[in-house]
Amino acid sequence: MIQQKATVVVTGTLDAKDDTSFTAIPSAASAVTVGDVTSNDTLNGVAVTTINTDVTAVTAGPLSIDANGILTLAPNTVSGTYKITYQLCEVGANPANCDTAEATVVVTGTLDAKDDTSFTAIPSAASAVTVGDVTSNDTLNGVAVTTINTDVTAVTAGPLSIDANGIFNPCTKYRIRYL
Repeated sequence: MIQQKATVVVTGTLDAKDDTSFTAIPSAASAVTVGDVTSNDTLNGVAVTTINTDVTAVTAGPLSIDANGILTLAPNTVSGTYKITYQLCEVGANPANCDTAEATVVVTGTLDAKDDTSFTAIPSAASAVTVGDVTSNDTLNGVAVTTINTDVTAVTAGPLSIDANGIFNPCTKYRIRYL
């Protein structure tokens, strides 16, 4: 009699799904928790856990993923769209049962442009007078704005102007019509 032996390997259906709905506002002081990349992933149709799966970041950058699937944004990350790829593997599966997915985070900055009310000017007949820097009290993500991280544009017209560096210049001549 001939005997034959067969080994059947049963692996679960692992589905790591892309995450596309994350948004974050960066902090200058510390990392920001964005969300859990495993919240929409399944093993055999059931939500994954840290007991039945391992999660590992495949790519690097201002985003990171810990062993629990928590997605974190690094401090001082500039506004933009960032992606990180991660791999989800079933614990103890032999052969390995893994799937990859991508998390996308849209980072939006917080610009705080404060009113400027304390400038004093003494008009000059010869040239425009520089009065001050209107960006001196403004911040982006809690850090002072610069000409590198912001653009300055005057939105009203009149005898005053603001240049691209945020310098406030009143005109030298004023004309008043009266009856």
